[in-house]
Amino acid sequence: MPHALHADVLVAGAGPAGAATALGLARLGYGVCVVGVPRPFDACEGISRRVVDGLRQSGFRRALEQIPPPGLRVVDWNGESLARNMESLLWRPGFDAALIEDLQQSGVRVLEARIAAVLHDEHTPGLRLADGTVLRSRVVVEARGRAAPQGRGVGLRGPGTLAVLQSARGAEVQPGSAVFACAEGWVWLARLAGGQRYVQLCVAADTPGLPKRSGLADWARARIAALPAAVAWLEGCVTEGPPAARASTAMLHARPWERGVLRVGDAAMAVDPLSGNGIFQSLSSATTAPAVINTLLRAPDDAALAVAFHSSRLQETFLRFARIGRDFHAAETRWSDASFWRERSLWPDALAAHVQPERIEGAALRPVIEDGLIREREVLLTTGQPLGVWRVEGVAVAPLLRDLPESPAERAALLEARIAEAAPAPLQRQQVQAWFNRHGIQAVREHSSH
Repeated sequence: MPHALHADVLVAGAGPAGAATALGLARLGYGVCVVGVPRPFDACEGISRRVVDGLRQSGFRRALEQIPPPGLRVVDWNGESLARNMESLLWRPGFDAALIEDLQQSGVRVLEARIAAVLHDEHTPGLRLADGTVLRSRVVVEARGRAAPQGRGVGLRGPGTLAVLQSARGAEVQPGSAVFACAEGWVWLARLAGGQRYVQLCVAADTPGLPKRSGLADWARARIAALPAAVAWLEGCVTEGPPAARASTAMLHARPWERGVLRVGDAAMAVDPLSGNGIFQSLSSATTAPAVINTLLRAPDDAALAVAFHSSRLQETFLRFARIGRDFHAAETRWSDASFWRERSLWPDALAAHVQPERIEGAALRPVIEDGLIREREVLLTTGQPLGVWRVEGVAVAPLLRDLPESPAERAALLEARIAEAAPAPLQRQQVQAWFNRHGIQAVREHSSH
């Protein structure tokens, strides 16, 4: 048996979720080893400003240098063509290589190797590599995205979706992107600096006539050739290699923590690409995972609290973006009778994606992150944040509402005084007051001069 490497935490997968988790754990003083191999195909991804902010907050530097300035995105939906939003077009091979550099510069060991199996064990989980090497640690992080084996752990699954990505190269034009709908699904188009172009077609996994992988290239070319907008986008271009097909079905894992293994990113919760940005969703769980793992290892009495924190946030985020995706699909009515559009306009449920106006519904004890650990604190439950809001601009908000008098004027006066004491800085105080005002609690008396 080859020699086994030991680390506090092993991370399976070197994408954004695995890298962000590893950086956070390294800052907490853990010895971390990231294991993975580069993705075997060329790819491009559109990212928003909030992804850039999330990467910066996670501590990435070299990866941020790979992000170009944002370009215009054109959306053709339900018969309307609008220049809506901006997105940066990220060339994933260069970005993924920069993630590795960030890890190495932060003292995280990176091992380029294929993983044969994740070894579940409550005390010494590990990884078995393709060459037979067994690596052991105190916790394993499963961060291989949709490629991670799901076993019998899928809790919620949306309509089966397949994304087919074709790359091409042509004359250099202004970078930008576009999204448009068609009867069988929808298409994302991207032009990068240097002439690189991409067409990604998203269709139902059970589309009639969809061939096996061996015939997928010819099928994809024929479908793209039948879409005038895609043909115009690729005019004068030469396709590069066969298309890459990936499962893009929305999926929430039922057991994100199981016998020493914590799932993060798309391995735990993957949304439909129409409803959100993949990297943003990956970072949403990866940035809190270090505190969860820190609690499991340093405060085992709070292990159940840490697992509940991780699971509840995954589920809440998943359902929120699933409902956003449902509404996007429902907004396209030209093919509402087609199975692709009908199924996705009804899933996952009929609950609103956004609740307006947002109101405070009460206070409760809920798990939060405090000093790198998961602890139970009093939070305010709102219609938009059912998991609770603990702090606003660093101020714990639930204690500010305790035992307020019934008189509206007296309530406002006492709340205003409490905010002033808890948030002495003028800007901080104004932001806390504004938060209460937006949530239906008068935090400033009308005669007050703020």
